[in-house]
Amino acid sequence: MADREKIVGLYQNGWKICDISKKLCVTHSCVSKILNRFRTTGSVRPKDAKESRVESPLVAAIRDYRFRLGMTRQSEIREQLILDGICQRDNVPSRSSINHILRTKLDVKRPKKK
Repeated sequence: MADREKIVGLYQNGWKICDISKKLCVTHSCVSKILNRFRTTGSVRPKDAKESRVESPLVAAIRDYRFRLGMTRQSEIREQLILDGICQRDNVPSRSSINHILRTKLDVKRPKKK
């Protein structure tokens, strides 16, 4: 964070972007991006990539089925998606796709085989 504040401080003191990049040993594009963000938002904090993402209705429904209704089998989840009108028979995700969503987006671990 100190480097970002230093970049903005030097720029406000009249330094040119190319001189700031040479002094702090960062690329010109890095300095430009930080200054553009500072001009538009007034913040020097980095943008959080996950902050602006919205969860899809499909993932939200699967999360609901898994944690509120306790559904663990992919076939149960598939049928419930169809019954609730979130998907039709022709576009319902496969069992492996549901399993992938559970593992990656909902952080559900696969049970270990004995």
